[in-house]
Amino acid sequence: RDLGPRIASAFHYGSKVFTLNDSYWWIPVVAPLVGGAVGAGLYELFIGLHHAKESSEEPEKLDMDP
Repeated sequence: RDLGPRIASAFHYGSKVFTLNDSYWWIPVVAPLVGGAVGAGLYELFIGLHHAKESSEEPEKLDMDP
C-alpha cells in the first residue's frame, strides 16, 4: 500500500520520498513477503500435515451393468 504512492511522489519530489523517516519505505515492501512465507509454513505445519495424501492410483471402477 505504501510503495505505489511513494513511487508516484518520487516523480514530483525526487528521491527524498525514499529517505524520509529513516528510510522506512522498505518495511511495507518486505513485511508482506515475509508474512506470506511464514503463514504458508504455519499452514503446512498445522493443517497440511494432517490431511491424508491422495493416492496416485486410479480408483477402482465399479461395474454398474445389471
